[in-house]
Amino acid sequence: MRSPNQQKGMTAIGWLFMIAMFLLVMLTVIKLAPAYIDQFNVSSVLSSLKTEPGIGTMTGGEVTGTIMKRLDINMVKDVTREDIYISQEGGKRVIEIEYQVQRKLLGNVDVLINFNNRIEVPAR
Repeated sequence: MRSPNQQKGMTAIGWLFMIAMFLLVMLTVIKLAPAYIDQFNVSSVLSSLKTEPGIGTMTGGEVTGTIMKRLDINMVKDVTREDIYISQEGGKRVIEIEYQVQRKLLGNVDVLINFNNRIEVPAR
């Protein structure tokens, strides 16, 4: 039997396990990164509405149309008109985009990600 000082390194099974874990993490990052990039685009579109002139006087349909046009330009396909909620709270207009993204990860394993963005702009 060797002493602990003579035993160095990992076994082949240890290396295979480490490589498999690394590949699983990389696969997950590759599959989920586009959803988070789209989320960044959705967030920036909502932030740009705060500086939009006349956003408080637009109707709900006009605001939704403006958002959808900007998302289309940014090639965000996961958000639909039904995911955009516009309401009034006090003297402010609340614009909220709440949507889910489902991605196939491996075999029959899917990942479901929920996103929720909300801004408040002055009404009229």
